[in-house]
Amino acid sequence: SSVAAELTSIRDEILGLANTSYSGKYLFSGSQNDRPPFQLDSSTSPATVTYSGDDAVNYVSTPSGQSIATNLPGQQIFTAAGGDLLSTLNALIQGFSAGDTATTSTLTSQLSTALSQVSTQRAMLDGSINRLQSASSYASQEQTRLITNQTNLLQADLPTMATKLS
Repeated sequence: SSVAAELTSIRDEILGLANTSYSGKYLFSGSQNDRPPFQLDSSTSPATVTYSGDDAVNYVSTPSGQSIATNLPGQQIFTAAGGDLLSTLNALIQGFSAGDTATTSTLTSQLSTALSQVSTQRAMLDGSINRLQSASSYASQEQTRLITNQTNLLQADLPTMATKLS
C-alpha cells in the first residue's frame, strides 16, 4: 500500500506537469490551449486519464523566417500508444493496491517503455528550446547592430556627408 501511495503521488505530479500552463495557455493542449489537457477520473478502477486537447502543434516564426514548434500535443507525450505513461501508472497503482505482483512486473516493463517515449519527446522539445534561444540571441544582436547604425546616422554631420556624397 505504501508503494501504491508513492505511485499515486508520482502520477499526480506528472499529471500536474502535463497540465502546465504559461501565460494562461496550457502547453500540452495543442490548439485547445485555453483549458487543461488532462482530466483524472478516479471513480473507475483503475483510474483513467482523458486527453481533451488536439494534435495541433503551434509554431512561432523567427526574424530569420524559421518556424519553430512551441509545443507538443500532450497525447503524444503522456498517453501515446505503446508508451502510455499515465495509464501504466494507474494500472500499477491498482496492481500494488491489490497485491497483484504478477501484473506489476509486466507493468513495470511497460513503464520503462513509456518513460522512453517521454524522453524522446523531451529531446524534441529541447531542440525547439535551443532553436528559440538561438533566434532570440540573433534578434538581440540584430537589435544592437541596428541601434548602433541609427545612432551613427543621427550623429552624422549632414553638410560634410552631403559634400562627400556629391
